[in-house]
Amino acid sequence: MFPASCSNNCDFLVTYNVTSSNKVEFELSGQGDWVAVGFSDDQSMPDTEILMCVSNGSLSGHYYASERSTPTMTTPTPTAVTVIEQANDDGMMKCRISRDINPSPAIQNVRNLNEEVYLLGAIGSLSGVTIQQHSDVARQSSNSKITVTQAEDPTTTATAQGSFRIPDSCSSSDDCDFLVTYQRIGDTVEFELSGKAGWAGVGFSDDQNMVNTSRVRAMFYISSWEPQEHREWAEITGQFPGNHLLIIL
Repeated sequence: MFPASCSNNCDFLVTYNVTSSNKVEFELSGQGDWVAVGFSDDQSMPDTEILMCVSNGSLSGHYYASERSTPTMTTPTPTAVTVIEQANDDGMMKCRISRDINPSPAIQNVRNLNEEVYLLGAIGSLSGVTIQQHSDVARQSSNSKITVTQAEDPTTTATAQGSFRIPDSCSSSDDCDFLVTYQRIGDTVEFELSGKAGWAGVGFSDDQNMVNTSRVRAMFYISSWEPQEHREWAEITGQFPGNHLLIIL
């Protein structure tokens, strides 16, 4: 998750999750007409690859900034980049973008995300079909380089985050039947659960079954009434070596 200090009512938020051997999915949200995440060798804008979501959907996609100025949209959009969905909800721009981790053959100005990069995040406004440059207070960079395809060392203060959702097409707790996000903070992991029911749970198992519950550790968000028999198990293979993530509805 970026920025790591953000929890609620963020001006902007970027999460990322490896979804296959060569795909990483970014979820962006920000207060404004556009929200963007950039990949850079340093904490400044020149020579930065950018994924941007804009309230005018025709402007969403891949950008490149050769200098500290409004970046140039890559047209056509590289095959390595797919805008999955986007929406503007009361001034909050939200989207999901899939990106090839290491495109082959290589594409100009599209980085290998197996390598460490600084993450740059920004939000801004739109004038007609012209993207307005962000202010200095509407941008932020990660404190150190990050490899988005790898979990961070738990002995450091860096964080790693991912999420699971039902249905796959939903984008937030507003439209998801169930949403669980997790982030590693130091040597602990923090989970946030939301669900359209009286209770929601997430369990960790050596397989995709509920049997042998002594091997399943679960955390529950419970309303004022005691949880009843769940109506369905939604079994999703998680990004956890050697075990699975079970989501309870």
